[in-house]
Amino acid sequence: MKKYLLLLILMVPMIISAQTQVPPGPVSGTWDLAGSPYMVNGEIYIDETATLEIEPGVEVRFKGWYKFIVNGSLRAVGTATDSILFTADDTTNRWHGLKFLNTVETSYIDYCIFEYGLTILDNQPQSFPDNAGAGILIYDSPLALITVKHSYFFNNLAYLAAGIGSYNNNTLIDSCKFIGNNTPAGGNGAGIYVMGGSYSSPMIKNCEFRNNSSGHRAGGVMSWACRPVISKSVFINNSCSQVGGAIFIGVTTDFTISDCQIVNNTAMHGGGIYLSEATGDCINNTIACNTVSNSGGGIYFYETTYQGLVPLLKNNIIYFNTASNNQGGHQVCLTTMNDDPDFHYCNIQGGLDGFGGIGSGTNFSGDYENCIDGDPLFADPVNHDYNITWENYPWVDTTKSPCIDSGNSMFPDPDGTIIDIGANYFHQQLDIPVMKPPDTNFIGQDHFLAEWTNCFGALGYYLDVALDDAFANMVYENIQVNGDTVFLVEELGCQTAYYYRVRSYNTALTSPNSNNILVVTDDCVSVNENNIDELEIFSSQNRIYIKINENLSSSGSILVYNTAGQLLTQQQIHSGSNTIDPKVTDQIIFAKVILEGKFYQQKLLVK
Repeated sequence: MKKYLLLLILMVPMIISAQTQVPPGPVSGTWDLAGSPYMVNGEIYIDETATLEIEPGVEVRFKGWYKFIVNGSLRAVGTATDSILFTADDTTNRWHGLKFLNTVETSYIDYCIFEYGLTILDNQPQSFPDNAGAGILIYDSPLALITVKHSYFFNNLAYLAAGIGSYNNNTLIDSCKFIGNNTPAGGNGAGIYVMGGSYSSPMIKNCEFRNNSSGHRAGGVMSWACRPVISKSVFINNSCSQVGGAIFIGVTTDFTISDCQIVNNTAMHGGGIYLSEATGDCINNTIACNTVSNSGGGIYFYETTYQGLVPLLKNNIIYFNTASNNQGGHQVCLTTMNDDPDFHYCNIQGGLDGFGGIGSGTNFSGDYENCIDGDPLFADPVNHDYNITWENYPWVDTTKSPCIDSGNSMFPDPDGTIIDIGANYFHQQLDIPVMKPPDTNFIGQDHFLAEWTNCFGALGYYLDVALDDAFANMVYENIQVNGDTVFLVEELGCQTAYYYRVRSYNTALTSPNSNNILVVTDDCVSVNENNIDELEIFSSQNRIYIKINENLSSSGSILVYNTAGQLLTQQQIHSGSNTIDPKVTDQIIFAKVILEGKFYQQKLLVK
């Protein structure tokens, strides 16, 4: 046994250091974890008719500045806990990136890491397409379905598209991160560069772009002569030396930027977004705290009334952006007389006074409808938390962001309320109340006390009472109870079964119904409430007075409750006059008298 144990111990270093040498030329089949890392010693490629599958956890290390060309199909699918790594074995010399060239096949890239890619040799950019896509390049593959998801692009350097480049392809890039990628002087698209072609309608969604830097245009995403959709993505601390700190879009009549957070980016022009001969839609974005050394702190427009169309900006926050050129528009720069975008339901700092450039002021002829100007009340912009806030929700006061419920009422937020302005909506939570079982101390011939739990987000409640559990035969409907969680239901029939339920509400929402509760009022002969000769009860000057018929010799008791069902006091009473101190003032109380096996209950206001 000891010999076998020793053999296993000696084998461990061999297993850990196992690696597979990959010579230049074609590759296919499966690269499994047992053969990892795969050491690439020259340019490799997947043939047009071949497929390579790479398993989770595999490392692919390039021993020099070599390309990995895909003419066929690649399936590199890792997991959330076991990514596939593409990297340079020597991070000084780097590698040349993954290149999909003229392919018609389907490929999947999922949970992969691309780092230390390079498209510049001896400080000189290569010719296109070799100068593009230090992480991934998808080139002239209009019929190929290529999906890149849940992948991480870090510290790649390219003249064009340091992270991902796509030309003439409907690439889907979903849930990826682009961190610390760069292009040199004159370079474009530090994160992603999507380029033209009749089939170019790339989709970029749920992505994060942070600390990327471009030597010319687009620290985050650049689009040229195609129809991009950029949605639900975050752009933070990206920069470029010229135009488009986060996003640059040029030469298109159809683009969409929606539900994006574009903050703390820097450029010379267009700290957040730069649009050049481009028209499309900017919807539900937060464009804030971007900075430029010249014009257009938030958005820069250049010749954007394009082919008879104008950009539409709807439900955007454009706030706290700054421009060194005060005439160039801190929030918006309309560079030419041919820039007349439409603004609907936007929150823009300074309103039209936040616009600059030749196309602003009296030269602006675009729509400016239902727009506001108010501090968005961001949660913590110093730490990049640009959620809008409502500290005293649901009470409508100065702590409510003006962006809440201020968008186009035709489009609700996920919580069912009117859409908020900006990328991050304020979730208006409203709990569903729970009915409590009835307290027998508060059940009478013609009344009972309904009680339920207090609900977060509620300003009040609607109470229903019916004769059936389907609530088809209503006795009371939508009794409005403001700010309390109890209600005395009166004027009912004796010895009758009633069902009741409640809903919470506030200024924007009404909850579903609570659970149903069954209560049966007291027997018609068990309580003698109307025989004033036996009993009279009333309140005056902070006291409760009870007069009992002198002919009744037996004593009884009185119990006094507040509206929350708490017992305030209890004491014996006798025939004749009795005085009770309920120890409260200016409150509604319930006095229950038990006498000769019967009880009498009355609602009183103590003053």
